Amino acid sequence: MAEFPDSETIWEVLLDCNDKNAQKTLSRVIKFALCKLKEIEKDVALAGTTETVTKTFVDSVGNDVSQEVERPKATCIRFVMAMVELLGERAPKSWRKFDSFLEIFFSFMVHSS
Repeated sequence: MAEFPDSETIWEVLLDCNDKNAQKTLSRVIKFALCKLKEIEKDVALAGTTETVTKTFVDSVGNDVSQEVERPKATCIRFVMAMVELLGERAPKSWRKFDSFLEIFFSFMVHSS
C-alpha cells in the first residue's frame, strides 16, 4: 500500500470515488492495518531507521535508469509520507470527498501506542 503505482487504487477510492460507504469502509481497513503496523514497527519508526533501495525507471529518452533512494524502513511511516505527498495537489481537488482520507491521519496520530 505504501508504493506507487500499486497504491493508486487506494487513492482513487479515498479521493475520487463518489461512494461514501466504500470510502468509509476502506478507511476503516487502512486505519486498523496502519495502527497494528505502527505497534509492530514502533522501535524501527522511533529510531528513524532508513534503508536504501534501488529504483529503476525509463527516462524521457527511453533509457533505463537506476537510482538509489534512501527511505524510512518502517512501512507505516512510508505510507503516511505518501499520504502527505497527496495533500499538496491531489487531495485539495477532492476536498469534498476526503473526510475518510483525513480520518486515517487522525487515527495514525491518536490511536495505538
